[in-house]
Amino acid sequence: MGKLDINKKAKEDSLLATAYRLFTTKGVSKTSVSDIAESAGVAKGTFYLYFKDKYDLKNRLVAHQSSKLFRNALVKLNEQDKVTMIFTTHDRQDIEQTCKRIIIIDKGQLIAEGTVDELKSMIKKSEIIRIEAKGISDEDIEKIRKLDNVFGVDYDGKMLKIEAGNGNNVVKVITLLQEKGYRIKNVYSEQPTLNDVFLELTGKELRDD
Repeated sequence: MGKLDINKKAKEDSLLATAYRLFTTKGVSKTSVSDIAESAGVAKGTFYLYFKDKYDLKNRLVAHQSSKLFRNALVKLNEQDKVTMIFTTHDRQDIEQTCKRIIIIDKGQLIAEGTVDELKSMIKKSEIIRIEAKGISDEDIEKIRKLDNVFGVDYDGKMLKIEAGNGNNVVKVITLLQEKGYRIKNVYSEQPTLNDVFLELTGKELRDD
């Protein structure tokens, strides 16, 4: 998980934890969005980046707490009684935190099986690099596209996104940009998720249907 995703997750977790505390002490009806945002130390507008309203947050909170209880119980059951359990889910967090071995099935067909690391090693994408740098020329973007192990490049004038395979990709890209005199503000490196694995192996994202 990259730095950007970590920061986003931290804000969402803070909003959930704050709402849980306020809902259980003041009640849902007496707690406003402003109360939650202020107590969590974020702007009110930030709240709406994650939730439609306080009732959407409440529903997410119920699902979050239920999922947390389930994961904890499953882990303890497995550790204490050495029980093997089979369950189906589309929740990436459930899978990564509780499953030692995973089977991917799509439309009744067995697509792949293995540990989380084994499944991630099956796909071409092994890293997503995001670099904040302004004014990169089309010529230099093309040079990045031609680097070994790079198979996807997107640039909006501020943020450069690179999808790459195994290799010392971050160093290669930064070296190229620095040699060209570009000012690099931030660099984020993200590892592939199980959703990336499912998407590449099946052509579809993890979903509820």
